[in-house]
Amino acid sequence: KEVKAQLKMAGKSKEEIDEEIGSNPWKNAVISVVSLDFAVSLVYAAQSSKRRNNMYFKVAPEEDVVEEAIALSTPKIEELEEGKVPLFYMEDFAVLGKEGEKKTPLYFNKEELVNEWKLQQKGNKEKVDMPPIKVTELFAVLNEMVNPNNTDPDIPTLYFVPPKNSSQKAKECQIKNKKNGLDSPFVIGTRIVVL
Repeated sequence: KEVKAQLKMAGKSKEEIDEEIGSNPWKNAVISVVSLDFAVSLVYAAQSSKRRNNMYFKVAPEEDVVEEAIALSTPKIEELEEGKVPLFYMEDFAVLGKEGEKKTPLYFNKEELVNEWKLQQKGNKEKVDMPPIKVTELFAVLNEMVNPNNTDPDIPTLYFVPPKNSSQKAKECQIKNKKNGLDSPFVIGTRIVVL
């Protein structure tokens, strides 16, 4: 801001200022609602594109989720790197799938993991201490899932649990976009995807 103010005082035009310090890439950003698999595809496409400067997509967690992940991280970190999405889990915690098979849930929200664990404990007669909550990262998990050399037996049992409020947030986002005259949910090159 200070540099921009100094350049304005020096009599530079908006175009000259933008050329010298660059324009704000977030100025016209729009939050769009897309499925997780589509958002991930966009991120990977943007990262591997030879024209990276023409594509910029990030999947970003909510601020309180980032704070929870930082608090639980081992080794301790000061901040979450841009583009990283934390996932919360407990060792040896499983839920039953549709066909009775054990599944290992990965949550985008720590509170939902804790609630599910407590729900499973209601039937237990003996008191069990809650296991420690661990944090991993979405893209690291996805890379392991598609790695043909991966021999971890837990990988096939993993599944992502969408945040319970995601449907409501999607509706709110679509309503806001419609109010601003943005009918299409996504147009390549004009939207930023946020989770």
